[in-house]
Amino acid sequence: MRAREIAYTKRDDNRVVRPFAWGLEFIRDHVNGTDPRSVFREHTAQAMAGSEDFYALPEISDWELTDDVLTWTSVIKTPSPENNIARARLFPARR
Repeated sequence: MRAREIAYTKRDDNRVVRPFAWGLEFIRDHVNGTDPRSVFREHTAQAMAGSEDFYALPEISDWELTDDVLTWTSVIKTPSPENNIARARLFPARR
């Protein structure tokens, strides 16, 4: 993987280097300078302590099947509206 990434950096001269992002906005609102490692530790501890609740899903009532694509509103809300729709492809069983 490292060799491939190095080869890509040498091949293209138009790459943009972006700062590393922890993705804390998907874990908690308003972290305001909190050490990301402590945010993830707390989140993991809470998730493991209440894993039954964490992984429980409400009944899905807004699903839609169009051709072979099944869509429904995701329980997890993100800042990106396109990520708030869950998608799956249906592969019917052969007889």
